[in-house]
Amino acid sequence: MAWYVVSYDLRREVSRRDWYNLYSALKGAVDYCWPLESIWIIETPRKPSEVINILVSTGILDDNDGILVLEITGVGNYRRVINQDVAQWLDGHLDKQ
Repeated sequence: MAWYVVSYDLRREVSRRDWYNLYSALKGAVDYCWPLESIWIIETPRKPSEVINILVSTGILDDNDGILVLEITGVGNYRRVINQDVAQWLDGHLDKQ
């Protein structure tokens, strides 16, 4: 299975229901972390194009919105993530350099 960074730019106002649908789709991955407002790290057997198709199918992303799905190696570092639980998750999954 691969690890991906997923980032998005929603270029319009969206409802709470739309956010819920997007977050639910991302949380459907095998494992995930939400370290920054519009950045997720997910583990999934799917290809990047399949991840994008799944997120588009939620109805929240339209032709005006941006999305990026990049495979990652697990080598990295971080600073000032959303909360301590996220920091602990990253500590357990990253080869910090």
